[in-house]
Amino acid sequence: MSDKSHDYYEKLLKHSKDMANSLRTQLDGVVYETFLKPPNEVNLLCYQKMYTENHGKSKVTTCEEMQVKIPGLAAICEKCMPFFLEQRSDLSKSQDTITGVRFEEPFREFLKSLHIDAFDAATVDMRLPDIGIKNRKKDVTVLLEIKYHNAPFIKARQFVSPNTECYDGSLTVDVEKCANEIQVAKKIYPSAENLIVHWIDFPCLKCILWDKLETALGKTVYERMHRAGDYEGGHKVGYTKKTYHFVRKIHDFDSLISTIQSLANRV
Repeated sequence: MSDKSHDYYEKLLKHSKDMANSLRTQLDGVVYETFLKPPNEVNLLCYQKMYTENHGKSKVTTCEEMQVKIPGLAAICEKCMPFFLEQRSDLSKSQDTITGVRFEEPFREFLKSLHIDAFDAATVDMRLPDIGIKNRKKDVTVLLEIKYHNAPFIKARQFVSPNTECYDGSLTVDVEKCANEIQVAKKIYPSAENLIVHWIDFPCLKCILWDKLETALGKTVYERMHRAGDYEGGHKVGYTKKTYHFVRKIHDFDSLISTIQSLANRV
């Protein structure tokens, strides 16, 4: 991880400490034991091997090969695989939304600590992406959708693509949700850039990566298995149409902050 990306991630975790402690209790048995813990030496080496050295490639290194390259990874995989192969949560749509919103506040506070004018976009319209960013003239120039990922898809190579692995092919994106957000954003803030931020908190890979929100559209879409939590009062409320962003194809934390600062300075 670049020095700046690492520093930003450590700073974000400090802003997330209270939220993390609360959610560990609330979601006991759902989240893994390394939930929102700072990256250790193995995690940093995972970032180098899984992200930096794979970046831009058409096919990633297999998990078996990674275990040879990264001392300590095999032990992580041995515990991780059975935990994430088991279905652990049937949170309702409203519970899932409330949990997801918890990650937005520390991210906003982190941005503010960098003198970035970030605000809760839901105060303007609930259908917008999560966080808005204003420039010096108080025009909204950036909108961020925050997507937290705690669970690697262990069978990604089998079901997503033979060119991926669980550490690379687990970043699901809600296609319907993103399409709606883009439509609303273009009406309210037509000049704003819409970005999606992936907060990756796997047992192996821990980092922030990002891309333009529009990249969630026009890609291969699949319908995930429906769960009890997708229905409330007999009506379907959960988003089940998904696509994937691949770790090797998207951008690092340092470039996210540089992009936001550049857009925030645009007048």
